[in-house]
Order: sequence, then C-alpha cells, then structure tokens
Amino acid sequence: MPRPTRYHVQEAIDAFRSRYGDAALARLGDPHNNPSLSTGSLALDLALSGGYRREHLVEISGPVGSGKTTLALMAAASVQRTGNAAAIIGPVPPPDSGYARRLGVDNSALLVSQPPSGEAAMEIAQRLLKYCSVGLLVLDSLYALFSRDLPGLASTSPANLGGRLMGTAMRDLSALAKRYHVYIIFLTPTFPEAIPLLDNGNKSLAFYSSQRLELQKIDPLISKDELSRVRVRVIKNALDSLPDPVELDINHNVGVSQASEILDLGLKLGLVTRSGPWFSYAGLNLGQGRDNTIEHLTLDRLLADRIQQDVIAKFHESTPKVETPLVLENQG
Repeated sequence: MPRPTRYHVQEAIDAFRSRYGDAALARLGDPHNNPSLSTGSLALDLALSGGYRREHLVEISGPVGSGKTTLALMAAASVQRTGNAAAIIGPVPPPDSGYARRLGVDNSALLVSQPPSGEAAMEIAQRLLKYCSVGLLVLDSLYALFSRDLPGLASTSPANLGGRLMGTAMRDLSALAKRYHVYIIFLTPTFPEAIPLLDNGNKSLAFYSSQRLELQKIDPLISKDELSRVRVRVIKNALDSLPDPVELDINHNVGVSQASEILDLGLKLGLVTRSGPWFSYAGLNLGQGRDNTIEHLTLDRLLADRIQQDVIAKFHESTPKVETPLVLENQG
C-alpha cells in the first residue's frame, strides 16, 4: 500500500471541509481560518492580534460600570462597517441609543431583545443568525435568563442544573457561530460574593470561549469625572499567546479615548518621549502634562493618525514573526 503523500493530506482537508465546514480540518496556524473583528480600541486590537475572532466565542467579564457594554457597542460599530447587523440579547435594559450613536453605531442596524427565558433567547439567536444578516451576537448576562428556567428559586435549585443548562447553550452557540460564520460575545457581570449558578455557568462559558477578557475599573481620573481608567486582562487566548494587560481611558460620553491610547502606546514603544511634564514626538512638542497632550492629539487628527501608523509599524517590528504555513504542491 503506497504511503500517503502531502497531496493526500490536502485532499482530506478539502473533503472534510466540503462535508462538515471550514472548521472541520485545518493546518495549525493557518491565518486564513481566523478572520478578526476590530474591537474599536487600538491597544486591544494589537493585544489580540487583530481583535475578536470569527466563529469563536468571546467572553468579556467585569463589575458593573467597568465598560463591558462600551466594548460591545464598539464591536457592533465595527461589524456594521462590514455591512452586517448586530444584535444584543439579554434581560438587562438596552443601551442608551444616544451613547451608541456617539460610538459610531447605526441604531437602525442594531437589534435588541429582552427574552423571558433562556430557551427563548436561544430560539431568537438561532432565527436571527439564520434569517437575518446578523454578523455579531452579543449575549448580556445569559446566566440570568437560565435562572428563570430553573424550578423554584435559583438559589434553591441544584447548582449543577444551572451548569448543565449553560453547558448545553454553549455547545449550541459554538455550533451556530461556526455554521453561520459570525462573532459571538458574552457579557458577564462579576460580583464580590459567589453565586452557585453563575459559577457553574461560567465554567461552561470559560471552557467554550476562545478569548476571555477581564475588566477591572481603576480609580476615576483626577479632575475628569466623566473619565474612568479600566485595566483589561486577557485571561485566555486559545488562538495566540497571552498579552500584557491593557489600560484604557473610557469616556462615558464618547467611549474609549483613542488619543490616550496613542499616547500610552507611543510611550511604551519609545516613539513618544517624556521629559518632566513635557511630551514630544520626533522632535515636536506635543504638550505639557498628560491631559493637555491628549487634548492636542484629539484636536490634531493628522498628527494622531501619523503617530498611530508609526505605533502599528513599530509594534509589528518588535513582535516575533510567525512563519507562514507551507503551501504544498500537488504530488502524484
């Protein structure tokens, strides 16, 4: 019996993909199998090697007011720029339409749903993906919906029952993501005290999620009541290595401050220098003090874009290059 050649391997890949989908069989590290969606934050995009991955589950967790909804709306704006709609499903009230508009979201292409139960949420999600051009599905506080499906009070129901419900939902949603080639993001609030249903449900979500982001709100910025400093830790990244934590300035009127991201990344990569209170870039004074420098970059978009392009180029230069997978030739 002749030994299988590399051409036979490619034949097997093509056969399984045509029968079971693109995710059935692939070469490890093939970049074409993992298109990404911009998070709306330059620092997060660089940390996640492009952003959220399509056909994979993403979890964003954090306490109330840490910026989970802001990141979800920014992702919705990104997917709308590709021509697809976005949907938010959950028991919590929908986000403010004015705030969503200021983040770049087209409210006419953002669907919101408050289903009465977890079963209804799954049915709505499946129908949206099947019959509508929804490219992003955001599930907010999914565990709260399944708590309504439990007999009696959630606190008196067996903890493993909630875990089984969440586990079944994760399997179904993971299959839907791959079947319809969409992005699915979970927003999970964290609490100081343990909740059995939440803990067991999070175990299923942690297992099936390929990317997990944990948000931690730092002290509000001094003299800027509308700004908050948030630390984002990538605690799981099954598609790449774990990056260092990222700190974002979130303005509760316009979202993540892009100017502060550019300044922080420029300082980290050595493109922006600091001498006392003064910041400079390529011999050009940017401003005195962090707040004044950020305001200058916000007003001068040409300069900010120039620094941003240099930051991206410098980041990729300093990042170890991954070898491109070998393209195999047909061999008889």
